[in-house]
Formats: sequence, C-alpha cells, structure tokens
Amino acid sequence: MGKRKYNKGEDEKPAAVLEEVPQANAQQMITKKIKSGGGVVKIQECESGLQFVEVKRGSGPCPELGQNVFIKYKGMLPNGREFDSGKLSFHSGRGEVIAGLDEGVSKMRAGGIRKLMIPSNLGYGSSGAPGKIPPNSALLFDVLVQRIGSRKQVAEQKEDDEWRAR
Repeated sequence: MGKRKYNKGEDEKPAAVLEEVPQANAQQMITKKIKSGGGVVKIQECESGLQFVEVKRGSGPCPELGQNVFIKYKGMLPNGREFDSGKLSFHSGRGEVIAGLDEGVSKMRAGGIRKLMIPSNLGYGSSGAPGKIPPNSALLFDVLVQRIGSRKQVAEQKEDDEWRAR
C-alpha cells in the first residue's frame, strides 16, 4: 500500500478529502453566510449552475457582448476566506474572466450589487489557483457594477443626464 498524501500542516486528513470538502459543502456554507445578514434571501439559479442573490438592482441596460464592464469585487472561498478583491474592467462575454463571473455580471446593470455562488466548473475547476484556491472549489463573489461602456461613453451619458435634468 502506498503512502498517504497529506497537505502541509495537516497530520490527520488526506489531501484528497480536503479537496472535496469545499465543493461538497459549498452550497450549505455559502447559503448560511448570506442568510447571516438577516432577512429573506431569494437565491436564483441559472441553467449553468451559477447561483446569485440580487442585493441591489442597478439601472440602465445590461452589458452587450464585448462591451466594457467596470466592477468592484471581493472573491471568497466557501469558508469565508478572501482570496482577492479590487476593481476590474473586462469585455463582457469574451472570456477575459472566469465563466461564472462573466455570466453573473452579464445580466446586471450599472449600480447593481450581487452575491454570486460560482460552482468550480465555472471557476478555476480541477486546477484551482495554486496558493489561493484549492482544486474543485466553489467560489463566492460580492460584485458591484460601477459602470458599463467605455470611459468616453460613460462620460457622455453623464453629460446627457445632467443636461436633461436642467
């Protein structure tokens, strides 16, 4: 019989078991985290398996394919550990970000806020992200869409809105 493989710092649990836990318990852990804020939570599910909670509905149109989307985000593992956060811009539907984030933002509007629950197949999959995200891990993202369109388009729209408000 071969040697058991253990993660660094773990003496009791084989690595294979540790890798399975995030995916197996992700839904339960994420739902608990979202509901801990109180109130009624409506979790919506897409055909792909992506789930989300609409925290705040934005205004204006959803991004079109290839249109610039500017977001603020925080990415967490099912256990609540943050692995990344910041501001990001990408072209909608072009595969510049993980599939779950792209899909989750595709139906949002400027000013909208969502909590995305991304299954591993729409995230980093069996590869994970070494040192940050274990293989087969589900992900939780808090996302705010700051604006949609190029900087120039956003500035022109703001000027138009200000003009109409006079």
